[in-house]
Amino acid sequence: MDNNFIDIAKSINSLKAKEELNTELSREYVDSIVRENVKLRQDNENLRERSENLSYIISDLNTKAKRFENEKESLTTAFGMLQSDLNEKYKGADWQTVKDADINPNVEISNSFESLIYEGDEESDDQEIPNTTKTKEKLSLQQKGFEEDWRLYKSSRNVANTALRSAKRDYYANKFTNNKQNPKYAWRTINDILGRNRKQTTINEIKLPGKTVTSTDELVDIFNDHFSNIGPKLAESIPNDSDVSFRDFITQQKSKTKNSFSFRPVSVTLVYTLLVNLSTTKATGMDKISAKILQVAAPVIAPSLTEIFNMSIDSDQFPSDWKAARVIPLFKKGQRSMLGNYRPISILPVVSKLMERIMYDQMYEYLNQNNLFSKHQFGFRPYHSTTTTLLDCTNEWYTNMDRGLYNLVVFLDLKKAFDTVDHEIPLSKFEMYGFQRKALNLLRCYLTHRTHSCQLASILSVEKEIICGIPQGSILGPLLFIMYINDLPSCLERTTPRMFADDTNLTAVGRTISEAEERANVDMRNVQKWLCANKLSLNIAKTEYVLIRTRHKISNIDTHQGVKINNQLIKKSTFKYNSAYWTNKTTYNDTDYGRNGGLDNGQYKGSTYSATSFEEICVGMKYGGNFRAFSFRYPASSLYDLIADGKYRQTDVSREQWKGLIKGSSLQMSCNRQGYNVLGNVKILNHELFVKVRLGIVANDQNECDSPDSFVGLGAGGGLNYPETWCSDSYTSVNAAGNLAKCGADNGNKNARAMAYILLPQDCLIDVIHHGDITYNAILKASDEQLKNYLGLTRLGDRLSIRLFCENHHCKNGGCSKADTDLRKKYLMKELAKKRNKKE
Repeated sequence: MDNNFIDIAKSINSLKAKEELNTELSREYVDSIVRENVKLRQDNENLRERSENLSYIISDLNTKAKRFENEKESLTTAFGMLQSDLNEKYKGADWQTVKDADINPNVEISNSFESLIYEGDEESDDQEIPNTTKTKEKLSLQQKGFEEDWRLYKSSRNVANTALRSAKRDYYANKFTNNKQNPKYAWRTINDILGRNRKQTTINEIKLPGKTVTSTDELVDIFNDHFSNIGPKLAESIPNDSDVSFRDFITQQKSKTKNSFSFRPVSVTLVYTLLVNLSTTKATGMDKISAKILQVAAPVIAPSLTEIFNMSIDSDQFPSDWKAARVIPLFKKGQRSMLGNYRPISILPVVSKLMERIMYDQMYEYLNQNNLFSKHQFGFRPYHSTTTTLLDCTNEWYTNMDRGLYNLVVFLDLKKAFDTVDHEIPLSKFEMYGFQRKALNLLRCYLTHRTHSCQLASILSVEKEIICGIPQGSILGPLLFIMYINDLPSCLERTTPRMFADDTNLTAVGRTISEAEERANVDMRNVQKWLCANKLSLNIAKTEYVLIRTRHKISNIDTHQGVKINNQLIKKSTFKYNSAYWTNKTTYNDTDYGRNGGLDNGQYKGSTYSATSFEEICVGMKYGGNFRAFSFRYPASSLYDLIADGKYRQTDVSREQWKGLIKGSSLQMSCNRQGYNVLGNVKILNHELFVKVRLGIVANDQNECDSPDSFVGLGAGGGLNYPETWCSDSYTSVNAAGNLAKCGADNGNKNARAMAYILLPQDCLIDVIHHGDITYNAILKASDEQLKNYLGLTRLGDRLSIRLFCENHHCKNGGCSKADTDLRKKYLMKELAKKRNKKE
């Protein structure tokens, strides 16, 4: 063989980089175009005469220019030339050693393929592709006094820049045109143009107990050890005391299996098709053989690769070098110096993925034809997706709600499910599904004795063996995993599962919440048995359940027993499907935020909003059949963040606005501290002597706020509960929300218990109108469409009409009376009619 295959490969990659314009404009790039510029050929003799210092710039320009007769010629011509070279160099390669190997087939297969790639002579001095590494040094000589040469250089540079701009414009135009049906690719291109894809990839340091590591040589080994130990450490912690075997759960699937499976030899045509359809954007594995090289060489190497693949199938061996992965640490979130905030990206040799694709297609065909896939599995299957999963879920949930039933949905989160898989369990399951011994041996060889090396920059760690888990970054891995958990639904008795790979949810249905909880708890016990038998574990901290029902049915949910696994309560969420304004992630229980804390109380509506971000918030109270509310601006990431730390936060709400929530409310005249966490600071014998509120206003009859005696607000506690108080009477506040006043308050003594609400302004408007009382602030925040829908108006003018209407009917700080509903509508219509007449 005349030349080194790797030199050709590097040349291809170099041309590819220029074709895709991934390099920045530089003098090196300009020089490479100058060398290909035909116009400079005419000036070669003149340049030689003017200066010997420039002779090497144009020494072989004519030779190179013959291949590129104009600067815009497509580089695909170069690829064609290189492919011809490949055909000549490798069409006679001797593969007999592969065919005759019978001692250690997997080693022979790997070595034979390596000999094809790396065999060749030393690097030739006559390289076809220009090397421009010294261009900058060469061009710098042009600045040393030769004006005519400098003029020629600038002229050529301008030609190059024009060509570059034109090529870049055409390049991106073609990208958008060719991918107009692929929004994902279009956005990737846009982000590339705008520079959004450039993220920090350098890892400067990792903090470990007692030290900080900054050396790249040490970091690669630390990451390699960390990634290789994640699965084994977690697998060791999984209890192994279950009296149930994983075999007990696949009896039904086994009974379906009447046929058997073995891998079949493949044809050259199939291998050639796989080669030419390779995605050339994928990263290169440890063997450094890119997909582009394999694609270009497809006509030549397809027969040889076919021999390798068929030998692998016949000998039940998967080549060892194809099981070596290159691992790149990818930052997830949090602090960049924390080891646990990185996840491994595993990159396998491209050739190994061809073999995996062959195995995958044959296995999938057999499993699908024999109906061995669970009907509840939506992941990694044709014509299945997250969309079909959600459609199936929501269809059942809506149907149940139409029947007046509760949906209790448990979302299971498995701990590092792919990393902890015991290799013998999936092999045993495949045996029960009809896989023959030779097929199982090949799968066993594929799964076992795999290695990976971590890479940071150009530093590569030593190899570490992976003793458990499904290969990540592989083609075959997802299929192996979904068959690993394929029998999970067989352990369930009272719930309906949906699975998308390792993401699983269970839906329990009941006429009452208690019935739904009982059904869910039965199957959570069954799930725990299945997990133990299959050596998997549940992440209880991330496992949640949600109650889905109409808004009128979700009530008093905190009084129920909840859903448990291993006697541990699972986190509960509440979802109102008809609320477009709030999402909910977390709720909080009575013991933490009860009457004294101010949340999740029977007199308070807002627990489902505790984890929602907002710009404005609406506070309302229902008292004596009347509902009043107002909104104010106070941006926050969540209500919980505003309240939980107990820190006082002042708002711009006035005393009269707070009092306006309850008709005839009363407050003392001094202090008037209002906002979040308005608390008294004085205790006597650990008694809560004075009042406090989580959101509201407190007041007293002294000019200080450490001992307030009255309040209007919600999340209230404390009260006049000590005999030696400023008043002769003593009593304790039992109002989690409402108004409490004593000792000379402006409207006399009050002890009004109200139902309090925390809502968004839009949601507030809905509730306000539902109760027949429209407030000034709420109506100003509503959209015209909302007002039209809820007030029944056919047309609305600008906000001036609404403002006049509210002010004229004294709604500004309180609420309009229910009896004025018709009058309000007539007034608005009259104002709108006046505006229309003026315009006409």
